[in-house]
Amino acid sequence: MNEEILSLLESSAPFSSLSREELLALLPEVRQKTYRPGAFVLRQGKPSLNHLFLVAAGRAEIVVSGDGGMETVVGQRRRGEVFGETVILTGKSYPASVRAAEELTCLVFTRHRIEELLLRNPGFASFFSQLLAERLRELYGEALKEQAYDAYRSDYFLFQQRITGLVARPVITCRIDQTVTDVSQIMARHGVGAILVMEGETLRGAITERDLVQKVLSRGADPQKVTAREIMNTQVVSVPTTATFGDALVAVSRHPTKYLLVADGSRPVGVVSIRDLIRARTTGTLYTAEEIESQGTIEGLAEIGRDVDRVLQALVAEKAPVPQVFEVMTALHDRLVRRAIDLCLMEMAREGYGPPPVRFCWLNLGSSGRREQTLRTDQDNALLYDDPGEDAAEVAHFFRRLGEKVVEALERCGFARCRGGVMASNPDWCRAFTAWRQLLTRWAEEREPLDVRLLSIFLDFRPVYGHFELAEQLRQQVLHYFREGGLARALAEDDVQAAVPLGLLGHWRTEKGRHQGEINLKNSVCVHLVDCVRVYSLRAGITKTATLERLAHLGQEGVFSADDVELWQAAFETLMMIRIRENLKKVNRGQEPDNFVNPYHLSRRERSMLRDAMAAVARLQRLTETAFLPLL
Repeated sequence: MNEEILSLLESSAPFSSLSREELLALLPEVRQKTYRPGAFVLRQGKPSLNHLFLVAAGRAEIVVSGDGGMETVVGQRRRGEVFGETVILTGKSYPASVRAAEELTCLVFTRHRIEELLLRNPGFASFFSQLLAERLRELYGEALKEQAYDAYRSDYFLFQQRITGLVARPVITCRIDQTVTDVSQIMARHGVGAILVMEGETLRGAITERDLVQKVLSRGADPQKVTAREIMNTQVVSVPTTATFGDALVAVSRHPTKYLLVADGSRPVGVVSIRDLIRARTTGTLYTAEEIESQGTIEGLAEIGRDVDRVLQALVAEKAPVPQVFEVMTALHDRLVRRAIDLCLMEMAREGYGPPPVRFCWLNLGSSGRREQTLRTDQDNALLYDDPGEDAAEVAHFFRRLGEKVVEALERCGFARCRGGVMASNPDWCRAFTAWRQLLTRWAEEREPLDVRLLSIFLDFRPVYGHFELAEQLRQQVLHYFREGGLARALAEDDVQAAVPLGLLGHWRTEKGRHQGEINLKNSVCVHLVDCVRVYSLRAGITKTATLERLAHLGQEGVFSADDVELWQAAFETLMMIRIRENLKKVNRGQEPDNFVNPYHLSRRERSMLRDAMAAVARLQRLTETAFLPLL
């Protein structure tokens, strides 16, 4: 009998991914159960039995009961096929019944044993990851279509439309050797504000009306003697013809440009202006991006800062996918921070401080460092500067004063001060390169609980202003500690001290007291996915800081299977979509966006999404514990 069962397991997914030794170890725990024809194995709506079933003989049918009690057979399971798999990991109620169509014999496996196999065998885990990822993506798409966020309505998926739909005019070009007089006449004749510069069949750059004014007219140059080659912009911002409106929005949010080239490979297809994009939508995102650059005072910048939150509301209303929401909001926040630093440096120059005495780099930390900040929340930032030499005290004073000014400016722009003091205005977070390296060494070697927490905040640092090479040199120091020491273990141990608040039967473990009945999606769920992915990434030498990018690279490096990557990316996007939308609802009601959500106030579909996403994060946390803390 054991040989027959062993043969069945070796030919049936997901057990076929296990070695013969693993299958032999599994045999003593396998139960066999037979059902007579017409008997129900599982009942729709009933709690999970926490078992996985494999058909050994006979045939089972999957039955769905409608509201009127009418039954519909929607599928069948034959020898070598499993059922109960969609519920075993989430602990949810069964979405359908399973009935014996004829005498049915099943092999029954406990959830506990299945979870052990999930942790130890990537191929086995991949089977379930693919199922959960497909389910999450399907639910995510349906949730976007119904759009439960009731502050806005949108009748179309603007972000999914091709950008080529906005290309209404043919490409207007000039030769690279033509004079500015020729160029301006061509632009006037065709009524365009930008023209592409060609050398034969090769695109060399672009010229805009602004280039004509700033590079020729304002300098009193002779337009008949200046050529297109001398004034063209060689770095043309472009997107492929396959790009969507959302892709175009990300591109122009990142770069200070008024025109976007649409190209089919190396062949220009058309030019889309910011005006074209603004006409196609009503969010004002592009207007906001443009206005940030033009502000000459902190007061003006603070006014624009309020528009940034309205951009987020509009992105949600227009059903923008979470990755594009991240991209657009990060671009706007970064431009706001950079403009604030510019204004503060100009103010310091007026006060007699002069220019920066050495190279420096402004770092964003935490969610902003990971490109995952959406609303204007607490500041997390730091300042890194070159070792000063003999004038250490004077240099330190300059950058501490700069840190104080920028933090104050960002506070006026709506970014609250960090309650823990993780800001460049704090001398602990404003240091010369060697001082930062020494601090990292202490954190890495001593590994006190507070050191580990501070290190976890710092590890996602991202340069946004100044000399980025300073930040990259410091990042190499961080990677060194992960390669040489047990820092990964310390961070993993810190994360697993608290578990995802999801019980064995899929019940939520909600808060008590002030937030009774709620779950903190940021600090109780998302943090575990972010922390675990960070540990794996740094151990693998991955320098990216965004969670979705880290997951993609972990898949490319073979650390995670493609199915696992898809599952955890889907889970992260799901959690962030719910977080963003629920926080915006609170903002519009005049409440604090605190990341708490009452799962029972969500729609039925959203509850399913949340539970599946939490189950996926819990599995990643268990996998991390097994990989990094084998002796605990």
